[in-house]
Amino acid sequence: MKRIFLFTVVSIIFFSCGSGEKKDEGMKLVFNPEIGKPIKMTYEFTVTSLQKGDKMHFLIAMSGSAEKNPNGGVSLNMVNDKIKMDGEIGGKQVDYDAAFPDSIPDEIKTVTTSVFSLLGKKFKSVYDERLNKNSEVIIKADSSPADSVENKMQFFLRFPDTTISVGYTWQRELVIKSGNRMNCTAKYIIKEIKEGKAYISMEGKLSGDGETFGHVFTIDGNLTGNIIVDLKTGWPLDSDINQNFTLDLNGEKIPMKYSIKHAVSF
Repeated sequence: MKRIFLFTVVSIIFFSCGSGEKKDEGMKLVFNPEIGKPIKMTYEFTVTSLQKGDKMHFLIAMSGSAEKNPNGGVSLNMVNDKIKMDGEIGGKQVDYDAAFPDSIPDEIKTVTTSVFSLLGKKFKSVYDERLNKNSEVIIKADSSPADSVENKMQFFLRFPDTTISVGYTWQRELVIKSGNRMNCTAKYIIKEIKEGKAYISMEGKLSGDGETFGHVFTIDGNLTGNIIVDLKTGWPLDSDINQNFTLDLNGEKIPMKYSIKHAVSF
């Protein structure tokens, strides 16, 4: 049952959150990355069962570039170059690399396969200027029809439609489907603007329900975080998000913590 608990949380991968509440004069946040410029990303997420003490830390390293999408928006073409997992499960320290699947015990594969199976996969993700994801597919080497699928990396930010200044707030309520359905309500605040960057804090409400391997679950919790955005390109350069929630799995309530760190470099 412990493995199912972990897999359920891992499969509910990432929640993107992002209605203007007040208008102010200032600048506008727009996702407008430099076309063709090489991008590197690291995306880390740690799932902790506060009740059982189990902790799983995943690291995904990606590279790629942006291009204009012919139907509008921007396409990010990224490949998952490296995926690793370490942590503690059942009192035992673990450390595994997706590049060496034969070294992973079957019981560990139960909770790593959904992430490790994406090693080397190339994703084309189309975003509009507000950082709403319009589509995402895997690019296949044989040019066969692409599969619509969610990569594990997701942005936690949606830009407002109006101009911003320090103190500006806005809200977004979205339904994100990535592994399982998740509702996310978030409030954003511009805390500081300096040296070409906007420093944004966020807080919000998490809720969801679904079924994994025949086990019905619900989620209730909250999130807090901080995001640094490059004003020129709209890139979320650094994201640090913490989620605390209760996973109710078949009537058993399990307190969980979910931490995400995302960094973008060039």
